[in-house]
Amino acid sequence: MEGCGQSCGAANAVWIYATGGDVRSSPTIGAGGVVYVGSNDGKLSALDPCDSSRALCSYHGDYTVS
Repeated sequence: MEGCGQSCGAANAVWIYATGGDVRSSPTIGAGGVVYVGSNDGKLSALDPCDSSRALCSYHGDYTVS
């Protein structure tokens, strides 16, 4: 891509959030930039986009989130 610079070739993590299971799908970005991610531990988590050290809330159910 023209004008892209060196950043095109590599992905850099901005932050990391540990889940209790595999994440097999892409996260979704909702209103206000909240990041929603589901994992195979049965939790759907809403993450603060400015502070990955905490979940705004987590929902747990007897299902696989994908």
